[in-house]
Amino acid sequence: WQYSPAVNCRWRLMAYGNFAANYSHSFSQSGFYKLNPLRIYTSYNTASSGTCTFENCPGDNVSVSYDYSLPGYGLSYEVRYLYNQNRFKHLYESRLYDGIYIRENVSQDSKSTNQSVSGRIQYLMRPLKTKLLMHVSYSFSDFDVMRNSLKMRSGNQSLNLTLFLNMRPCKWFYFEESSSYSQSKQRSVVEGQSNPTYRSFYHTLNLFFQPGKWQLKMTNECSHSKDGSVNFNIYSEAQLSYKTKVYELPVTCKNLWGENKREYKSFSALGSSYSVTEYRPREIMASVVFSI
Repeated sequence: WQYSPAVNCRWRLMAYGNFAANYSHSFSQSGFYKLNPLRIYTSYNTASSGTCTFENCPGDNVSVSYDYSLPGYGLSYEVRYLYNQNRFKHLYESRLYDGIYIRENVSQDSKSTNQSVSGRIQYLMRPLKTKLLMHVSYSFSDFDVMRNSLKMRSGNQSLNLTLFLNMRPCKWFYFEESSSYSQSKQRSVVEGQSNPTYRSFYHTLNLFFQPGKWQLKMTNECSHSKDGSVNFNIYSEAQLSYKTKVYELPVTCKNLWGENKREYKSFSALGSSYSVTEYRPREIMASVVFSI
């Protein structure tokens, strides 16, 4: 048997403000991969085996938030804090054997802790129907890892900042723009060794023109980073449509700049990762849509 107690509290401090707090204690049961003692290949070069024993991993979850809004002034904001801790009965260690990564059970207890603080502020202005939004979040975690048959403490830190703006200067024109900044760093498990901090930027710009029965939509995105973790990349699409109540004639141009791929790289004391997003080739597509 197991129990999962939870406590929830809400307090309306004033006409426009709310405070909320939540706590819960949970158990996560062993899954198939933890129970099965046989070696299972999860990919062409990775295999893992379980402990053949049931285990309940307890955890504690806490969240605290406060939001405030002034509808008459178009202003609102929110602050939130999250805490999560999980305790596990076993750790796993990966080794390379003949080109295959083997994930083996190690009789070591472990604990992981995750915390995050976030804030959001939004402002609505009637002139030009403008919306301005800013969101900031900072998260950090600590966890146990196995390295060279020794249990060590490691952790991650990440910061994200996003600015969003949309505006309708006139009836037939509308646009929205967002810019985000991401920063991440992993604390090294090797004493005296420091890992680099990765910083990257991501921007989007969407334009909408709607004069009469015509509609032109353009979407643009750009990513870049000075440390080389993200390659400089610009991707754009455009769609021109003529709409009536009976039919629609859209013409779409994809990948206007002929970009091939987007790359992301990261390196740490625990390993490295490299991901690639392949883009569709540059193309033009015309279609006819009927409403019956």
